[in-house]
Amino acid sequence: MKIQFLILTFVLINLLFGCRNSSDEVTVPALPNGGKTSAKKPISPVLNMFGARPVFVYGGSLWVGVSADTSKATASGMPVLINTAAPIAVSRLARTSDGKFEALKGAEFFIYDGHKKFCQATFDSIHIISRMHPHFGSIADYGIDLKDSKHVPVFTKIIKDSTHMLAIKLSTTCKLETVKNNLKLWARLKPSTRRGDAVSESAGPQREELIKLLQNGEFNKKLQENSSEKPSYRVRKFSVGKEDFFEVYGKIGEPYCGGTGAQRWILVKKTATGYVKIEDRDVFGRLIDADDYNDDGKVEFLIETDEMIDKRSIFIIENGKLKSIFSLTYPYTDCPC
Repeated sequence: MKIQFLILTFVLINLLFGCRNSSDEVTVPALPNGGKTSAKKPISPVLNMFGARPVFVYGGSLWVGVSADTSKATASGMPVLINTAAPIAVSRLARTSDGKFEALKGAEFFIYDGHKKFCQATFDSIHIISRMHPHFGSIADYGIDLKDSKHVPVFTKIIKDSTHMLAIKLSTTCKLETVKNNLKLWARLKPSTRRGDAVSESAGPQREELIKLLQNGEFNKKLQENSSEKPSYRVRKFSVGKEDFFEVYGKIGEPYCGGTGAQRWILVKKTATGYVKIEDRDVFGRLIDADDYNDDGKVEFLIETDEMIDKRSIFIIENGKLKSIFSLTYPYTDCPC
């Protein structure tokens, strides 16, 4: 009896401990730095989807323009006139076939005014916004009455002659009356990590050296021709992490409407040996902000690229030059002069 008891005990011990599958065992290695993991935080697919996006103020509401591709969206609501001039804008409640945007219902956004955080807002709904800017002589054909504001919008014609974008309508208590320039508004999803430092409007002692980089090509030619006319300059420094970027804009006279003036905009990067031009153009430009918005290790530049219409684009540096990765615009057939 005693022998049988010993045999039974031996079998039980082996069943409990000796026959355990090694694949069920979990070894937890000791973590360095007092138990804190040093592994890199994975890139958020939501941040990757958005990064930074321009914000529009239409009809007293804030709208985040998220995509120029509306192929996966279907309008599910009646058209509503939300802006009547510069540009005409019509919104329609929409749904998307993949539900990517609808899944963000209730998500929070940080709203920025240029480089400074302005307020917070919440995802309300997804819409298709159709925008266009007709010639002032034909605006009545679209049912827009700029004189008495007695609008009877011809929605089919407006939508037909527009370009379209997907936009998120935001719910917010932001004090829009304090915003001096709506074109400087942009948004990103919360939470977000800010790497950019404060922007210097004068760019410090480098200002004169940077202005000299403008003085070539057509702009320099106009400087010589209009020696009695004083040019105006805008020089600003944007720091992202350890990298310093400068935008330099110069204007002399009237460059539009048959004027004899000129303008030039450049974006340069500071290096150990001097400055390297990333962009150089004889047109208007305004750098609104710069940062690594979607945590992919690349600096993105939010730039206003047209002085006549609201055209804000996002660029990255590729092969030493700016490359557009996002842009929203609309047809403009008016005369600015």
